[in-house]
Amino acid sequence: QAQSAAQQAQRGVWANYSLATEPSEAAIDMRPNVLLPVQTQSGSCPPSIGLWVLRQGFEGGADHTVIADTAAIATAPARQAAAGQGEVVFTVPLRPEYSGCVGVAQSEHLSFYSLEMSQGQGRFRLDLSGDGQRQVLDSGSSAGRPYIHWRATE
Repeated sequence: QAQSAAQQAQRGVWANYSLATEPSEAAIDMRPNVLLPVQTQSGSCPPSIGLWVLRQGFEGGADHTVIADTAAIATAPARQAAAGQGEVVFTVPLRPEYSGCVGVAQSEHLSFYSLEMSQGQGRFRLDLSGDGQRQVLDSGSSAGRPYIHWRATE
């Protein structure tokens, strides 16, 4: 019930702080806790892409949730383009100032996640290929931002 109320009132991760005009509109600091640096190949790209990365460990594994702050770079909500056991892809149309961007946001430490930008589109991707037992439990879009919930076990 609390989550539904927060979504409807656009609070917390469901808020669009990029549209806030007054500091009081973003009274609770809900900025992403991870920034993926963008490696620009050409055009004008954002310096980084924000992620909310949450991890809940348990004996023998962990549940992971990631929310990409695509609202900061996009003109429309994220749409799921592909989903499978080990991969989920979302697309967003880039804002005019980034429409000519060709670049990739990624981190060696969080290699599961990447955001590729080219031809006016952003593609946020989770890739769980590799060793170990990993599976996507849920994915979708909330407040225009893509979210993915996945599990890793030994």
